Formats: sequence, C-alpha cells, structure tokens
Amino acid sequence: MREVTRMKKKIGFLTILIALGQTSFSQKAEFNGANQFYGELGTHVLFSQLDGDGASGYNKFGLQLQALVGYTLNNQEALEFSLGFSERGSRKGIDPENSDFRIFHIRHQWLETGVYYARYFEGILAHAGLRGTYLIAAEESEGFDPNIESGMRKIGALAELGLRYPLNENWSVSANASYSVFSLLKNDNSTFLPNSLYRSAGLFSNNIGIGIIFTP
Repeated sequence: MREVTRMKKKIGFLTILIALGQTSFSQKAEFNGANQFYGELGTHVLFSQLDGDGASGYNKFGLQLQALVGYTLNNQEALEFSLGFSERGSRKGIDPENSDFRIFHIRHQWLETGVYYARYFEGILAHAGLRGTYLIAAEESEGFDPNIESGMRKIGALAELGLRYPLNENWSVSANASYSVFSLLKNDNSTFLPNSLYRSAGLFSNNIGIGIIFTP
C-alpha cells in the first residue's frame, strides 16, 4: 500500500508539471514521419531515496546526464536508446523522537543504458522502459559505513516512466520517475558490519527527475 501511494504521488507530480507547461508554450505535437533517427542530449536534477535504508524523503539531490538516439515508427511512436551517467542515493539526519541518531549520506555513481517505447499524447511525449545500470562507485560520506560498496551488485536495472513537453523544435522540459527492478544488494538481509546500512530485506533506488532536453 505504501508503494502504491508513492507511485500515485509521482504520477500526480509529473502530470501537474506538464500541465503547467501547457499554459505557456506552443509545442511540437508529433514526429516528422516514420523510419527516421533523431538524437537528444539531456540533463536532470534527481530527487532520490533508497527504500530499505531506514531514511525517508526525496532529500538526496543527484544528477543525471544522458545522450539518446530515437527511431520513429510513425508520426506518433518511436523506440529510444540512451547512454549516460547518474548519481543517486540517500541522506539521513538524526531523529531524536525515535531515538535514532544515525547520520549518513549515501552516494552511488552509475553508468547507464536504456531502451524505451515513446509515444505522443496530445503534444506530450511519454516514454516507458528499462534503464540498465553499472555501479562505478558507492560511498557513505559521513563515515557510518566505510565498506558500503562491498554489499552492492555491480549490475542493476530501473523501470522508468517519463514525460517530455516540447517547447519548440529544439528544447523540451522533462520529468521522469524510476524505481529499482530488483534489490541493489548482493544478498538481502546481509550484515557485513555491526553498523552496516545493509540490514533490510532489500534496498531499492527510488527517484524523481526534473530536467531539460536539447534536440539538435
């Protein structure tokens, strides 16, 4: 039930963002025919958390950079492939009310490649797909768990939903939501160190991204 509520909040947030954009700009409403390639460069600010680390709130600010190539199927639909880099993770301060004095700042850097199905809906380009990830580095910068990377899988995947609102032929505003397909841990319920953050039944990356897209 908790995850359903979070997903509803994400979808509502993305819908509101795009609706606000519609009041101010005229947009490109479709692709320029079938069997054509197009390219994009994009950057997103990420608001992220890790389900399973005991913290809450999208208070870890990260960054996502990517290059994307699309292939149009017709005026409305396309297949897209991306390659990029991102930093995601989690943050937590002390919680005296619950006698929890753990402080941590988890930073994960990933190399990413994605495949998506994209379609125009009334001037909004929506996409859905999978983003494969390869862990470049992981650290906990407050010293709570110096061996945090040892418990993590190198290869992962995120399910992603996104919306792009074209402002003109070259620029779009973008929003996306992503969630881990499977746990980031090598072994769930692992206890590598007495103070390890990896003690939950799974660890899942949960993110919202807001950004800008350039189409040459």
